[in-house]
Amino acid sequence: ILLDREGSVWVTTLEKGVFQCFSKNVLSVHMPNDRPVDFQLFNNTLYVGTYLKNMNVFSKSKLLYETQTLPINTESTLNSFYLTKTGNYYATGADLFYKDDHSTKQILYNDKNHIPVNKIISLQGDTLLAAGFAGVHKLYKNKVLNKIIPTFRPNCIYKLRNNEVLIGSKNKDGIFILKNDSLLPFYPN
Repeated sequence: ILLDREGSVWVTTLEKGVFQCFSKNVLSVHMPNDRPVDFQLFNNTLYVGTYLKNMNVFSKSKLLYETQTLPINTESTLNSFYLTKTGNYYATGADLFYKDDHSTKQILYNDKNHIPVNKIISLQGDTLLAAGFAGVHKLYKNKVLNKIIPTFRPNCIYKLRNNEVLIGSKNKDGIFILKNDSLLPFYPN
């Protein structure tokens, strides 16, 4: 669920497509049979990435959408993406890619195994977090700065309005908060 600057609420579902709710009106846009996995509001346009590596682009001014094939060469499915002014990140079930106007490159992988990434979020400015099977990695521009939590297997990551980051785990019980590149148990007040 996203809220844009004009107060419209955007919602995606696995089977029914994308909905835009503004005031008392609901605009429904059905997509082809392709499961949405992530979405981002960028430059007043909604981008919805799908399991089969398509990008559905919704423009509020046109109230229409177009489908684009993602510019990455992989057999794996799309898990997440993050768009920036200088380039875009695409997380798949196998690797993390960075694409700019000049090239596409893998930025999170090793020679022996693929490193799947579940979710990419903005930490602050051009610094991002990529959470997946091999832990949580901090990214800057198109480079991996460091691996924050090496043995942690997150299954969800979320940034709060106060820039705090919550991470849920598969192999540790509960929800944790990221502070100074360390995880602390999160206990709501």
